[in-house]
Amino acid sequence: MSKLKVAISAPIDDNLYSLLLAKACLNEFGVDLVAFVTLRTWSIKRVLMEIDKSGIKLIKRVWRKYFTSKKSQSRSTIIKKGFLNTPKIGVFNVHMGILPKYRGIGVTEWPILEASESAAPLLGVTLHIMDTGVDSGPIIEEKRIMLDSGDEIHDLDQKYLPEMVRLMISGVKKARDGILELTQQKSEDGKQYFMLHDRMKEIASKKIKKYV
Repeated sequence: MSKLKVAISAPIDDNLYSLLLAKACLNEFGVDLVAFVTLRTWSIKRVLMEIDKSGIKLIKRVWRKYFTSKKSQSRSTIIKKGFLNTPKIGVFNVHMGILPKYRGIGVTEWPILEASESAAPLLGVTLHIMDTGVDSGPIIEEKRIMLDSGDEIHDLDQKYLPEMVRLMISGVKKARDGILELTQQKSEDGKQYFMLHDRMKEIASKKIKKYV
C-alpha cells in the first residue's frame, strides 16, 4: 500500500502546533511527510529581494497594509486557488472555532461573549478542507472543548493546542484509510467574525469566569 504524502505549511519556523503535527506525522504508519514549509513574513533576504523586484511599489504596499488600512488587521487570510488545488485530496485546516457557526477570527472569545447565562460557550475546533472562502469548506470532524475550573482567556490556547493536533492526525488517518466523510457547510448556518477590540476582549476575560 502506498503511503499518504503530507506537506505541512507553517507560519513560522518554531510554530509549536506545526512542529507537534510534524512529529505526529513522522510517527504515523502509512504517512510520508514530504515537506515542511514555513513562511518568513520578515527576513533580511526577503526584504532585499522584494525591494530589488518591486522598488517603490513594495514600500507603498507595506505602508497601505500596516499603517493606513485597519481592515487588513481584522480580516481572515484567504489562500489562493492555485495552492488549494495542488494536493490531490485537499488542504486540511484546523479552525479554532465550531463551524459553520463561528467562521473567521476571534472565535475563541466571541462564543463567550454570545453565550447565555445558563448555557456554556460553544467552544471547540473544527477540521475542514479549505476552499476560497473564509472557513467555508467541507467539514471533516469537530471537537468540543469544555471549560475547567479556574480557566481564563489566556489558558484557551493551551487547551486548544493538543486537540488541534489530535484532530488533524485523525483527519490524516481517515485520508490514508480512504474513509473521509465530508459535511458541506451552508452559508446561512453561521457567519463570519472579525478581530475583537481590546475592550471586547476584556469583557470576554471577565465573562469567562461565570462558566468555570
